[in-house]
Amino acid sequence: MKKKLLAGVLGLALLLPSQVLANDSYKDLELPAGKVDLSTLPIEFQEILSKRTDEINNYFDVLQELNFKAELAKKEVEKQEKFGVVSMNILSKFNEVNNKLEYYDNNSLEIVGLEKIGHENDSPLMQPFSSKTQAAIDKPTVYYDNDSQSYVATTNWIWNQANGDIDNTGRDGVGIGVTQEVLSLFDTHVSTWDTRGNKYWPSKSTEASAHGYHIVFDDNSNGATYTAHKGTSWMFFRFYNAKPVGKLVNFNSRYDHTWNKVTINGVSISVSGIGLNFSSGSGWTTTNYSGIRF
Repeated sequence: MKKKLLAGVLGLALLLPSQVLANDSYKDLELPAGKVDLSTLPIEFQEILSKRTDEINNYFDVLQELNFKAELAKKEVEKQEKFGVVSMNILSKFNEVNNKLEYYDNNSLEIVGLEKIGHENDSPLMQPFSSKTQAAIDKPTVYYDNDSQSYVATTNWIWNQANGDIDNTGRDGVGIGVTQEVLSLFDTHVSTWDTRGNKYWPSKSTEASAHGYHIVFDDNSNGATYTAHKGTSWMFFRFYNAKPVGKLVNFNSRYDHTWNKVTINGVSISVSGIGLNFSSGSGWTTTNYSGIRF
């Protein structure tokens, strides 16, 4: 597994989106339903997707980094609260990092050219449904990417336990499914972070269809840190048919965890959702959902 220290970029220098804008002729490209073979696309459009992928990954990286800083600042405040007083310096750092995080999260259009599309249900952020609830996944967030005239759907998970599962002999999974609509899917991604803020690009296998994707990936633990403590996964897509103007579309996210050398197999992605099998009983799933009005 490749490992790279997450860059310590905490300033709010804008991640300016690519200056290569999608030609109007690419807006109405005839695309297949399901996974798109990128090599069949016009070269210029391939370059646009490649540039946007790098820029969007960078944006999500900074969001995660700010989340880590916000977690550390909160712990410092809580630590001092136990003694009945919080220093102005600690409180100032707490407010500063949370203000940065809020700005970055709420200004994706200005920062990276992603226009966030609002949720229309009451599903709370990070709502766990697994019976064990060691980890939770948030509801999918959907953006419109102005440069590529395409969409991005993303989700994040976090372990409630600091070090995750010490038994990492199984593989984990993450995915987003879409009901009611058919997709033309350009690409999928997953990145994980350990408890110290180090980023990983885990080895993986991916299943994709016209209704979403699911990625099976490696997680590791040495007892002190867990490589999948947090994670981000997202897909780049267009609607196969016309944009569902005025329609409420359901997006479903799921995170799967296994141990005892369990494998994940039989993955199916259909209009009814993402289905899979665990090779034994040593596995669980937590899910969430969003209703997105287009």
